[in-house]
Amino acid sequence: MISEDSARLGTPANGRLLDERSFAGRVAEGVPRPVELYGLVLAGGRSRRMGRDKSALNYRGEPHARYTADLLSPYCERVFYSCRADQADNPLFADHPKIADVFPDQGPLGGILSAFAAHPDAAFLVLACDLPFLDAETLKNLIRGREPRKIATAFFNPERGKPEPLCAIYEPAYAIEAGKFSGQGVNCPTKILEQSDVHLIPLSSARLLENANHPEDYELARAKLNVTVEYFAVFRACAGRNSEDVEIGDAKPSAVFERLRSRYRFPMDQSHVHLAVNDEFAPWDRPLSPGDRVAFLPPVSGG
Repeated sequence: MISEDSARLGTPANGRLLDERSFAGRVAEGVPRPVELYGLVLAGGRSRRMGRDKSALNYRGEPHARYTADLLSPYCERVFYSCRADQADNPLFADHPKIADVFPDQGPLGGILSAFAAHPDAAFLVLACDLPFLDAETLKNLIRGREPRKIATAFFNPERGKPEPLCAIYEPAYAIEAGKFSGQGVNCPTKILEQSDVHLIPLSSARLLENANHPEDYELARAKLNVTVEYFAVFRACAGRNSEDVEIGDAKPSAVFERLRSRYRFPMDQSHVHLAVNDEFAPWDRPLSPGDRVAFLPPVSGG
């Protein structure tokens, strides 16, 4: 249990201080010097409502914590998993270094402050491990909107009327501000953002940051992330079915077709195939959305 004084000072269990000296001199004439952006996947929750480890759930062919880390990798100097001390040997987290909670049982805020305790001079792009609809374009928008003169940059969700703390960029100064709130008994990241000087940017769709906390959320998200592929003629014969639900993958019909062509040994490549999406002919580079109906149509013979 963290004492009130320790929380107020930002002192974790390992005794390392999160004080102003960590980033003193970073701001000169109101313009902050650039700091490295690290990625942090929050994976240390107990997943009590889900009934199994949310970080290991599979939405796109791999554990979602790894998918989330892979989303961060192109945009961050380093990527870390935030986890509990008893998760240190979990092979799920073997692909990136781990930061164990030194503020145990403090929820997401404990994970964020533990990251700053380990790397006080970095900024962190923080993601929860239970955001099944999050995509790379959303991260790009967040990074483009980053305002390092504020302690954080976050999306504002108009449906909730609140900032979204678990897909946000936290600058080094956030550690001090959050430590003060924690010392006053406020450990909710949303409330800290609401009561602090942060930069908020609009969220294009609330669904992008919907989380999955319960088993029914997981099943619904998996269904929404699929497209339905309908087979005709020779493709129906090869697949042995009329239709099936398929994971979108990289969200392009060409990639879906090539996966299925390899699986079912389709006798022709896509240059001889017509594509229809939601009953309309479409180009092969048309982005797909969850729930779309996709049809691969072979050439028609005869006259």
